[in-house]
Amino acid sequence: MGENKEHNSKTHRENGNECIKNEKYMEAVLYYTFAIKLDQRNAELYSNRSLAFLKSSQYYYALEDADQVIKFRPKWPKGYFRKAEVLFAAQHYEDALEFYQKALQLQPDDSSLFVFVQKTKKAMQEFKLRERQMPWLGAAFGIVFGVFAVVFEFFVLENRLFFHPFIQMFVIILVSVAGYGISCLYRNYLKSCKDAMLEKPIDLFGDDDKEKNK
Repeated sequence: MGENKEHNSKTHRENGNECIKNEKYMEAVLYYTFAIKLDQRNAELYSNRSLAFLKSSQYYYALEDADQVIKFRPKWPKGYFRKAEVLFAAQHYEDALEFYQKALQLQPDDSSLFVFVQKTKKAMQEFKLRERQMPWLGAAFGIVFGVFAVVFEFFVLENRLFFHPFIQMFVIILVSVAGYGISCLYRNYLKSCKDAMLEKPIDLFGDDDKEKNK
């Protein structure tokens, strides 16, 4: 009986691996899930399914499986690598860097892990720079737009509204502040979208309640 379960688990795993090669990622998830049901403490199966979920942009489930890999084989660098991959894809670069470094500590002779660490450091620096620059870019766009509005009003409109230099300056400053504020709101929106990438999807079929009632 045990040998039969092991054989079936291996068959499902091989089918899942074949699906990964053919970029049939959700089909691979199904095969790995079948295999896990037969071998629930196999870290390699969770690692493979984590990859399949990642390729399907199912970051929450990919992260869950990566945590299972770490749980069952805490000394295996692949679990930390899988978790870092998910966090990097979801643009959580600081967290990704932490787990890439943990994988590198467990396997210091792996040069590819060092490359991933450097890649993540670069991505993190670029992301932080974009975050800092975004409000000021919005303000700069507001200044340009405000100047354009004042010039347009001066040369095109017959009935001038911004006739006084102080009013013209006030309009430019006002539009610039509006651009800064809108950019800050947009930056916060992008942050919430980034956080949502790792949140649990909505349970449309009530499967979570079924599991709790078992």
